[in-house]
Amino acid sequence: MSAIVINNVEYSLPVDFSLSQWKHLTTTLDKPKQLIADAFGCELTDLDGMDDKQIHLGSLIVYRMLYPDHIEPKTDDLKSFKELTIGEFIDLEVYIGQTAAKTIVDIANVLYEEEITENTLISDIWGAFQSYMNYRKLLFKQYDGLFGGDDDIDEVIENKPFNPLDNARSWYNTIMYCANDDLIKANQITDRPVVEVFNYLAYRKTKMMEEYQRAKRQQLESKTR
Repeated sequence: MSAIVINNVEYSLPVDFSLSQWKHLTTTLDKPKQLIADAFGCELTDLDGMDDKQIHLGSLIVYRMLYPDHIEPKTDDLKSFKELTIGEFIDLEVYIGQTAAKTIVDIANVLYEEEITENTLISDIWGAFQSYMNYRKLLFKQYDGLFGGDDDIDEVIENKPFNPLDNARSWYNTIMYCANDDLIKANQITDRPVVEVFNYLAYRKTKMMEEYQRAKRQQLESKTR
């Protein structure tokens, strides 16, 4: 279905959506008729002649355009994920926590060197977004001893209640921990590669556990004397 005909009027489906259109359409996913009307550029009342099967099919087509599968990321000006700084990674975490449906432009502007605007097409950045979410998932899995979980791509595009201040504060505490509460050092740390910082955190955690186990053994030995 590349077009719908209602009351002898043909409405063509756009071949792509701008990020502004994409963000708006994601707010109507639970309203199939509204989703179709906004995507095809027709009035909601024009869809009164559609039956449930047509509405379901039409909304499914729009949904697949909003969340396309297996798009190769456009690499022009795309940053290397392995070279992202911890500061950039934290920015992405805060944006992801607010859901991509609201922050897709901000996310893309961290991933790309060039400026991404509301007029950028979703097909231009969606492949990079998918690739980053896969990289992020593997990164959290690699350092699963440091973190409690990893959001799936389907979860971050939904509009879920979230307090971004909690996420930002948590990462701020992590940076200050690495900097031993030294603000100047903290600013320097945000420019370090994310993997380097994660390795340091893993080292600190391992060292802390070793010291804890040593102290525990010493305590047990003192009781047996």
